[in-house]
Amino acid sequence: VPIYNAENHLKNCIDSIIKQTFSDYDILLIDDGSIDRSYQIAQEYQKKYPDIITAMTHSNCGVAQTRNLGIQLARGKYVAFIDNDDTIREDYFEKLIYAAEANDAEIAACGFDRVNSQGEVLYSRRLGFHTTEKERWALWRISAPWAKVYSRDFLVNNQILFYDSKMGEDIYFNIIAFSLCNKYVTINYSGYNYLDNTLSVSNTFQTMESDQASPCPMLMDGFRKICVIGKNRIQYVEYFYIRYI
Repeated sequence: VPIYNAENHLKNCIDSIIKQTFSDYDILLIDDGSIDRSYQIAQEYQKKYPDIITAMTHSNCGVAQTRNLGIQLARGKYVAFIDNDDTIREDYFEKLIYAAEANDAEIAACGFDRVNSQGEVLYSRRLGFHTTEKERWALWRISAPWAKVYSRDFLVNNQILFYDSKMGEDIYFNIIAFSLCNKYVTINYSGYNYLDNTLSVSNTFQTMESDQASPCPMLMDGFRKICVIGKNRIQYVEYFYIRYI
C-alpha cells in the first residue's frame, strides 16, 4: 500500500485487508513523505498487528518508486497493489490467488466497483473469465496495477518496474508485464472498490497534460522496451495506446 496524505481513508483501506478470508499474507504500508497523520496511523496498525504489518516511511519520491520498493521488500509468492484510499472485498485475495494457482498464471485480474465515500457503487467494470487461449484482450482493459495479483518471481526476474514519472507510471508497468507474461487469467468478479476521490493524485494532478506531466516519454519508452523484448504483441500495445490517448 503506497501512502501519501491519506489520513481520511487509510484506516478503511487497511481494515479491508485485515478482514481477508485468505490468511497467509503480509501488508507493507509504505509512506511517501506524508505531511498529515498517515504514517502515524500506519505505525498504530503495525503495533496492533506486528505479525503481518510492516510500516515504514521515506522522503517524498512519488508512487512509482514507492511501489518499486514494495516489490523489492515483498516476501510472498504474489504481489498485490492497493491504493491508500481504496478497499477490497473480504474474498479478494482468496479468489485472485486461487485463479492464479489453478491456471498456473503469472497475473490474475478481476473487475472493480467505482464507489463513493458512502460505499455506494457508482458503476462496475467486469472482465469475465478468460485465459490466454480464450481472449488475450481482456487483460488490457484495466490498466491500473490494482484489481490484480502478480507473481513476484515474474516481476523480479523480468525487472518489471513502475516508470518514474508523474503521469502513467502504472500504464508503463502493465504494458511491460502484459507483454511478457506467458499465461494470465481474468475472472468474472469485482472485488476491488475504487473510491471516487476528487482529491486523489490521479484525479487532480493527472487531469492536465504539461511539460512537467506528460505521458509521452512514458509511452515512447514503453514502446521501445516492447520492441526490444520482441514479443509478437504490438497489436495489443497499439490498442492500449490509442485507448489511453
